[in-house]
Amino acid sequence: MALTPKKVYAILKRQISDMESQLNHPVRYKGTVSTSDLLPLNPAIGDMYNIESKSIYGEAGMNVAWNGVTWGTMGAPIDMSLYFTKEEADTTIQNMVNEYFENNPIKPGATTEQAQQIEQNKTDITSLKEETGSLKEDKADKTALFKTDRKLDALWKLNQGISYEFQTDDTEAYQKTVPSGAKMANVKSIGGKTIVWNQLNLNDKNSITRDGISFTNNKDGSWTITGTCSTSNGGSANVLIYKFADKFVSGHKYLVKADKYFDENYGFAINGATFPLKKAVIIDYAFNPVISVKDKVTVDNVTMRMNIFDITQMFGAGNEPSTPKEFEAMFPADYYPYNAGELMSAPVNEVVYLDTKNQETSYPIPQAILNLPGYGWSAGDVRNYVDWEEKRYHKRVGKVDWERLDWEYANDYLGMPVFYTTNIPPGIASKTMNIITSRYIPTDKVFSTQQVDKAIAIATSGAVYVRDNSYSDKDTFVNALNGQIIYYELAEEQIIDISDIIDNIFQEPIEVEAGGTLTFKNSHGDNYRIPVPSSEEYVISLAEVAK
Repeated sequence: MALTPKKVYAILKRQISDMESQLNHPVRYKGTVSTSDLLPLNPAIGDMYNIESKSIYGEAGMNVAWNGVTWGTMGAPIDMSLYFTKEEADTTIQNMVNEYFENNPIKPGATTEQAQQIEQNKTDITSLKEETGSLKEDKADKTALFKTDRKLDALWKLNQGISYEFQTDDTEAYQKTVPSGAKMANVKSIGGKTIVWNQLNLNDKNSITRDGISFTNNKDGSWTITGTCSTSNGGSANVLIYKFADKFVSGHKYLVKADKYFDENYGFAINGATFPLKKAVIIDYAFNPVISVKDKVTVDNVTMRMNIFDITQMFGAGNEPSTPKEFEAMFPADYYPYNAGELMSAPVNEVVYLDTKNQETSYPIPQAILNLPGYGWSAGDVRNYVDWEEKRYHKRVGKVDWERLDWEYANDYLGMPVFYTTNIPPGIASKTMNIITSRYIPTDKVFSTQQVDKAIAIATSGAVYVRDNSYSDKDTFVNALNGQIIYYELAEEQIIDISDIIDNIFQEPIEVEAGGTLTFKNSHGDNYRIPVPSSEEYVISLAEVAK
C-alpha cells in the first residue's frame, strides 16, 4: 500500500509523540573538567560538562551531555559577557559621552581649531551611539541569533535520538516563509481579519490658475499642473487641494503618501511650501495638503495623487504601523480611491504555496466555507475561524446594523453629550473592548465625561454608548450613520460542525521545502495584503536544521 503524505505525517507524528513522552531528562550544567578523562563514570542522563582542553569530543571549550549511552557534543560555550544588553549599551555609551565632555569642555579661551575639533568629536560620538543603537535593534542580527538558537536546540535533540519534531506557526501574516528543515505542513486553522479601510483625501477643491500655474482637479483623485511660476515675492505658488484640518481627530495618527514627491521645484507639501512632502510620513497633528511650485519653475502637464490614511481608525489605537514601510507592505499600490471609511474584512479565498523554484500550488477555499455567516470577520482580539483539523467553524464575532439599534440622546450628570442604545446587540459580550465600527474607536469608559471624542463603549448591560461631538440631537446622529455596521465579541462562542462542507482541502499535509512561502490571499486582490491569523504545523527534519 502506497504511503500518502497524510499517512507519513501520521506515522511521524506518532513517533515524535512517543519520543517526546520518553524525554524526561532536561540538560543540567554540572561544571567544568580540565580533560575528558575526568568526566564522571556514572553520570545521570542530561548531565552536561565543559571540557577545558582539546579532546576526542572537539576543540577546547566543548560542552558534552550524557544521553544514557555516551557523551554527546553540544558545542562550545558562547561567552555572552562580551556582549552588551540594550540597557548596558545605552548606559555605557552615555557614560563615555559624559566623561568625554567633562574632561574636554569648550572653554572661553579655546582656540578656533580646538573648538572645531571638539565639535567634530561630539558628532563622531553621537554617530557611534546611533550606529550602536541600530546594531542592537537590527532585525538581521535578531534573525541570526534565532537561527543559532534553533541549530543548538536541534543538535541537542539529535543527540537524544530525536530526528524529527513538530513546529507550529501561529503568527498573523499575509505571507509566511517555510522554516528550515520543514518537510510537510498541515494547515490547522485560518481566521478572519477586519480593518477600517479608509483613504481620506477627497480632492474637493476647484481647478484654479495662480501665479502662472494651472492647477487642474481631474476629479479622479489626481491633479495636473502646468505653466511657469511667476510669484511677485519670489516664493511659491500654492493651492490647497483639501481642507483636511477640519477632519483631523485629536489623538489619531495619519499616513500621508503620494505617487510623486517634492523634487526641490514642485510637488506636494504639508501646511504650505515650507513643509515639502519628500517621502511617505506618519503625522499626528492637524494639517492641510497643498501643491506647491517654486518661483521661476516650469512644469509641463505633471499629474500626481496624494493619499491620506487614518491608521488609528484602520488598526486601532496602539496597533498602528510604526513606519510607512510597514504600511506599504500591506498596501503597495501607488494610489487608492477616496473612501470615507468602511469595515473591510479579509476572507481568505485561496492559499498559495510557492516553492523555491517559483512553482505555485493553489488551494482554493470551498464556496460553502466562504458562505459561512461571518467568515473573515474579526473584532479586536477575537475572530471567526475555521478549524480544518477538527472540521469546525468557530464563531466569536457577531454583527448588528446601526439602524437596528434604538438610540437616545442625553446629557450626563456633568452636562456632556452622550448617545446610547435602549436595546442591545444580540449576544454581545458585557463591557467588551472587542468591537469595531467605521467611525469610532473602542474605549472602556462608558460615561461620556471619561471618553474622548469619536469613541464607542459597551456597558455591563451590553448597551452601546457613543461620544461624538459632531452631533447634538438623536435624529441627525442616526441618519448620518444609517448603513453603518458594528462587529462585536459574542458572549458565548458558537462552534459549528462543518464536516459535510469542508471538502478535501487541507485534509492532507502539504509537501513543502525550506524557503518556500504560504500566502493567504483574500477577495480584495493583491493590493490589499491584509495579515490574517492562521496556524500551521510543520514536520521538521532536525538534521537539516542543524546544518
